[in-house]
Amino acid sequence: SQGKFSKFDWTDENVKAWATCTNLPNCSGPGTSVVPFFGNYWDTLAKKVGPDLLKIDPNRKNVNPCNLLDATFVLAKDLQEGAGGGSNVGQKCFGITMTSSIPTSCDWKDNGQYESAIKMWENGNDLACYTKQGSCQNGPSAGTCSVGDPNDPDCETVGNHSSDPSIASHTACVWDVGHGK
Repeated sequence: SQGKFSKFDWTDENVKAWATCTNLPNCSGPGTSVVPFFGNYWDTLAKKVGPDLLKIDPNRKNVNPCNLLDATFVLAKDLQEGAGGGSNVGQKCFGITMTSSIPTSCDWKDNGQYESAIKMWENGNDLACYTKQGSCQNGPSAGTCSVGDPNDPDCETVGNHSSDPSIASHTACVWDVGHGK
Protein backbone atom coordinates (compact mmCIF):
# COMPACT_ATOMS: atom_id res chain seq x y z
CA SER A 1 0.00 0.00 0.00
CA GLN A 2 1.10 3.54 -0.72
CA GLY A 3 0.72 6.86 1.09
CA LYS A 4 -2.70 7.38 2.66
CA PHE A 5 -3.77 3.88 1.63
CA SER A 6 -1.49 2.57 4.37
CA LYS A 7 -3.98 3.76 7.03
CA PHE A 8 -6.02 0.61 6.31
CA ASP A 9 -5.20 -2.97 7.29
CA TRP A 10 -5.52 -4.54 3.83
CA THR A 11 -6.12 -8.19 4.77
CA ASP A 12 -8.30 -10.45 2.60
CA GLU A 13 -10.78 -10.69 5.47
CA ASN A 14 -11.03 -6.91 5.90
CA VAL A 15 -11.38 -6.21 2.18
CA LYS A 16 -14.19 -8.78 1.87
CA ALA A 17 -15.97 -7.30 4.88
CA TRP A 18 -15.56 -3.67 3.74
CA ALA A 19 -16.90 -4.59 0.28
CA THR A 20 -19.97 -6.35 1.65
CA CYS A 21 -21.32 -5.71 5.13
CA THR A 22 -18.91 -3.55 7.16
CA ASN A 23 -18.11 0.10 6.56
CA LEU A 24 -14.54 1.23 6.02
CA PRO A 25 -12.90 2.20 9.32
CA ASN A 26 -13.40 5.84 10.35
CA CYS A 27 -15.65 6.52 7.37
CA SER A 28 -18.61 8.83 7.87
CA GLY A 29 -19.33 9.88 4.29
CA PRO A 30 -17.82 10.78 0.91
CA GLY A 31 -15.12 13.04 2.38
CA THR A 32 -13.77 10.24 4.59
CA SER A 33 -14.01 7.33 2.14
CA VAL A 34 -10.98 5.34 0.94
CA VAL A 35 -10.24 8.42 -1.18
CA PRO A 36 -12.15 11.64 -0.42
CA PHE A 37 -14.95 12.82 -2.66
CA PHE A 38 -15.94 16.44 -2.13
CA GLY A 39 -19.17 18.37 -2.59
CA ASN A 40 -21.89 16.90 -4.76
CA TYR A 41 -19.35 15.02 -6.87
CA TRP A 42 -20.01 11.75 -5.01
CA ASP A 43 -23.76 12.01 -5.71
CA THR A 44 -23.19 12.68 -9.43
CA LEU A 45 -20.89 9.68 -9.85
CA ALA A 46 -22.96 7.41 -7.57
CA LYS A 47 -25.98 7.89 -9.85
CA LYS A 48 -23.87 6.78 -12.81
CA VAL A 49 -22.61 3.55 -11.19
CA GLY A 50 -25.76 2.69 -9.22
CA PRO A 51 -27.31 0.59 -12.02
CA ASP A 52 -24.13 -1.50 -12.34
CA LEU A 53 -24.01 -2.09 -8.59
CA LEU A 54 -27.67 -3.20 -8.69
CA LYS A 55 -26.62 -5.94 -11.12
CA ILE A 56 -24.21 -7.25 -8.47
CA ASP A 57 -26.70 -6.89 -5.62
CA PRO A 58 -30.34 -6.29 -6.63
CA ASN A 59 -31.22 -5.45 -2.99
CA ARG A 60 -29.10 -2.31 -2.93
CA LYS A 61 -30.89 0.88 -2.10
CA ASN A 62 -27.99 3.38 -2.00
CA VAL A 63 -24.42 3.68 -3.21
CA ASN A 64 -22.45 3.91 0.05
CA PRO A 65 -19.15 5.86 0.17
CA CYS A 66 -18.12 3.78 3.20
CA ASN A 67 -18.49 0.51 1.28
CA LEU A 68 -15.22 -0.42 -0.43
CA LEU A 69 -16.91 -1.94 -3.49
CA ASP A 70 -19.10 1.12 -4.00
CA ALA A 71 -16.21 3.53 -3.45
CA THR A 72 -14.09 1.55 -5.93
CA PHE A 73 -16.83 1.70 -8.58
CA VAL A 74 -17.25 5.45 -8.08
CA LEU A 75 -13.48 6.04 -8.16
CA ALA A 76 -13.15 3.94 -11.34
CA LYS A 77 -15.91 5.99 -13.00
CA ASP A 78 -14.20 9.20 -11.91
CA LEU A 79 -10.86 8.06 -13.34
CA GLN A 80 -12.44 6.84 -16.59
CA GLU A 81 -14.16 10.18 -17.14
CA GLY A 82 -11.04 12.13 -16.12
CA ALA A 83 -8.95 10.32 -18.72
CA GLY A 84 -10.29 12.89 -21.17
CA GLY A 85 -7.91 15.47 -19.68
CA GLY A 86 -10.27 18.44 -19.39
CA SER A 87 -8.58 21.72 -20.27
CA ASN A 88 -5.17 20.12 -19.67
CA VAL A 89 -5.19 18.26 -23.01
CA GLY A 90 -1.83 18.69 -24.73
CA GLN A 91 -0.11 19.83 -21.51
CA LYS A 92 2.51 17.70 -19.78
CA CYS A 93 2.36 16.37 -16.27
CA PHE A 94 4.74 13.69 -14.94
CA GLY A 95 6.54 14.09 -18.27
CA ILE A 96 3.51 12.70 -20.14
CA THR A 97 1.34 14.61 -22.61
CA MET A 98 -2.27 14.50 -21.46
CA THR A 99 -4.82 13.21 -23.91
CA SER A 100 -8.45 13.81 -24.80
CA SER A 101 -9.09 10.11 -25.39
CA ILE A 102 -11.51 8.51 -22.90
CA PRO A 103 -11.06 4.72 -22.67
CA THR A 104 -14.14 2.65 -23.38
CA SER A 105 -12.85 -0.62 -21.93
CA CYS A 106 -10.49 -1.99 -19.32
CA ASP A 107 -7.61 -1.73 -21.76
CA TRP A 108 -5.76 1.49 -21.00
CA LYS A 109 -2.72 1.29 -23.27
CA ASP A 110 -2.17 5.04 -23.61
CA ASN A 111 0.01 6.56 -20.86
CA GLY A 112 -1.68 9.88 -21.64
CA GLN A 113 -5.00 8.40 -20.51
CA TYR A 114 -3.47 7.22 -17.22
CA GLU A 115 -1.84 10.56 -16.52
CA SER A 116 -4.90 12.55 -17.58
CA ALA A 117 -7.07 10.47 -15.23
CA ILE A 118 -4.63 10.90 -12.33
CA LYS A 119 -4.22 14.63 -12.92
CA MET A 120 -7.96 15.31 -13.22
CA TRP A 121 -8.66 13.21 -10.10
CA GLU A 122 -6.01 15.05 -8.09
CA ASN A 123 -7.04 18.63 -8.83
CA GLY A 124 -9.13 18.91 -11.99
CA ASN A 125 -8.29 21.68 -14.43
CA ASP A 126 -5.88 23.42 -12.03
CA LEU A 127 -2.59 24.08 -13.83
CA ALA A 128 -0.50 22.31 -11.20
CA CYS A 129 0.75 18.75 -11.00
CA TYR A 130 1.26 16.78 -7.79
CA THR A 131 4.67 15.66 -9.05
CA LYS A 132 6.73 17.46 -6.40
CA GLN A 133 8.79 14.99 -4.36
CA GLY A 134 7.26 14.32 -0.96
CA SER A 135 3.65 14.89 -1.99
CA CYS A 136 2.66 11.19 -1.88
CA GLN A 137 2.06 11.33 1.85
CA ASN A 138 1.91 15.09 2.33
CA GLY A 139 -0.37 16.07 -0.56
CA PRO A 140 -0.51 19.71 -1.60
CA SER A 141 1.47 20.86 1.45
CA ALA A 142 4.57 19.46 -0.26
CA GLY A 143 4.02 21.87 -3.13
CA THR A 144 3.18 21.31 -6.74
CA CYS A 145 4.89 21.63 -10.10
CA SER A 146 3.55 23.68 -12.97
CA VAL A 147 1.92 21.82 -15.84
CA GLY A 148 4.48 21.40 -18.58
CA ASP A 149 7.52 22.49 -16.50
CA PRO A 150 10.16 19.76 -16.91
CA ASN A 151 12.98 21.91 -15.52
CA ASP A 152 12.33 21.69 -11.77
CA PRO A 153 14.65 18.97 -10.38
CA ASP A 154 12.19 18.29 -7.53
CA CYS A 155 9.41 17.40 -9.99
CA GLU A 156 9.19 13.73 -10.88
CA THR A 157 8.47 12.20 -14.28
CA VAL A 158 7.33 8.73 -15.28
CA GLY A 159 10.94 7.87 -16.17
CA ASN A 160 12.45 9.46 -13.07
CA HIS A 161 10.44 8.93 -9.91
CA SER A 162 10.84 7.29 -6.54
CA SER A 163 8.78 4.27 -5.50
CA ASP A 164 9.35 5.12 -1.83
CA PRO A 165 6.15 6.79 -0.52
CA SER A 166 8.15 8.93 1.92
CA ILE A 167 10.00 10.52 -1.02
CA ALA A 168 7.72 10.07 -4.04
CA SER A 169 5.24 12.52 -5.46
CA HIS A 170 1.51 11.92 -5.16
CA THR A 171 1.31 11.30 -8.91
CA ALA A 172 4.12 8.73 -8.69
CA CYS A 173 2.34 6.85 -5.91
CA VAL A 174 -0.95 6.73 -7.82
CA TRP A 175 0.88 5.81 -11.03
CA ASP A 176 2.65 2.94 -9.30
CA VAL A 177 -0.57 1.61 -7.74
CA GLY A 178 -2.28 1.80 -11.14
CA HIS A 179 0.57 -0.16 -12.67
CA GLY A 180 0.64 -2.91 -10.04
CA LYS A 181 3.68 -1.71 -8.10
